[in-house]
Amino acid sequence: MVHSMTSFSRTLGNYEHLSFNIDIRTVNSKSLEIQTKFPFYLRELETEVKAIVSQRLKRGKIEVSFDIDMSNTESKVGINKTLVQEYFTQIREVSPDLSDADLWPIVYKMSGVFQDSTISEIDVDLLKTACIQSLTQGIDRLIVQREREGKAVKAVFEQNMGIISDHLRGTIKSTDDRPGQIRDRLQQKVETLLGDNFDQNRLEQEIIYYVEKFDINEETTRLEEHLRYFNEVINDDSTFVKGKKLGFIAQEIGREVNTIGSKVNDSHVQRHVILMKEALERVKEQVLNIA
Repeated sequence: MVHSMTSFSRTLGNYEHLSFNIDIRTVNSKSLEIQTKFPFYLRELETEVKAIVSQRLKRGKIEVSFDIDMSNTESKVGINKTLVQEYFTQIREVSPDLSDADLWPIVYKMSGVFQDSTISEIDVDLLKTACIQSLTQGIDRLIVQREREGKAVKAVFEQNMGIISDHLRGTIKSTDDRPGQIRDRLQQKVETLLGDNFDQNRLEQEIIYYVEKFDINEETTRLEEHLRYFNEVINDDSTFVKGKKLGFIAQEIGREVNTIGSKVNDSHVQRHVILMKEALERVKEQVLNIA
């Protein structure tokens, strides 16, 4: 099953007179990176949230943000005077030349200076439980969205794998008589240069050497197998497709295409090689977006 790494989900939730939303954004990444944004009274959820996310999502840069709407509550914001005084004292010890006017813009940005007493009236543990339940629902929605986008990426894979297969068949057809062509060309060049004054046995040995050197049967056979395996992986719905695996297969496909291009100095074959490379580049671009 193919899953895209780029997706988004928003889950709305309620607890008593509060409403909240949980946003999950995912973008491409070589590994799993999880970033979280919480109100200060939910920060201890970070470890649990990261554990839940990592169990369900295996790759991508993931940002989980919690936003609590308290517009329906009467805000009771105050200043923690004791903490402010402590901040002032400690900063003055480090930077005694700073005035109060210089210190205040620094201190007011520090953690815990402003207190919202409305939080003390909320059962934070129950709020956390509600948030975790909504997080699970959000991940479910995100996975559905990833699958939906993955189907579109899979269609791109299938289209371009088909293009490579078509041009591979064209390459094989264009090189069916390649050993005979190499033999005739070498024979003609030798006769042009030496006439009849050459060792026929030695010529046969040289012909065998060049035929083996420029033979592409092994490359085309391996390329056919790589294409078959790539299609097998993206069509196996019993397993979760790993983007890294598809990346490795694409590298092997590229290696065989390059070798064919370097071995065959034929304009028709070179055209097939160029078009195979074009299709492979489109595949590689999309592989980067697969979880």
